[in-house]
Amino acid sequence: RRLSDLTGRINAHELAFVVHVGDIGTSALSQACSDAWLEERARQFAKIRHPFVLLPGDNEWSDCARHGLDPQARLAAWRKLFCRKVAGLERQPGHCENARWQAGGMAFIGLDVPGGAGPDLTDARMAATLEWLDESLSLAEERRVRRIFVFFHADPRFERVGRGDAYA
Repeated sequence: RRLSDLTGRINAHELAFVVHVGDIGTSALSQACSDAWLEERARQFAKIRHPFVLLPGDNEWSDCARHGLDPQARLAAWRKLFCRKVAGLERQPGHCENARWQAGGMAFIGLDVPGGAGPDLTDARMAATLEWLDESLSLAEERRVRRIFVFFHADPRFERVGRGDAYA
């Protein structure tokens, strides 16, 4: 009901796009780890009349291992439902959860960065995400955009940068 109410309020406004940065359910109850839950959210999100970008949160895939489910299979299920074509949106080949677009002279970049203890920077999927970020920033610079906005689910742990750890 709350999502339906929110959708009505969103649709009442003229918006260039809508972004949701993940966790469309709780992993504690494993609801976000089920196909039925994801399919119901997809039906609800389809009612948003504006271009809609959904980024996955850790509850939709990486946390599903806690419930004995394969995180990669859960990410594949998420991709199947939510990597639809959106006008003006470019998705990373092979990692469609990462996206970029421009509006109003500004660049927008969406990344799949799971929360929890922090991303595994040695993971091939995370390496592809960081490559997409670098490429997207270079492209934005080439296009001389006025502002760059980066969306992702996880805590970037900026307070740890420069302390000699994996985030520096």
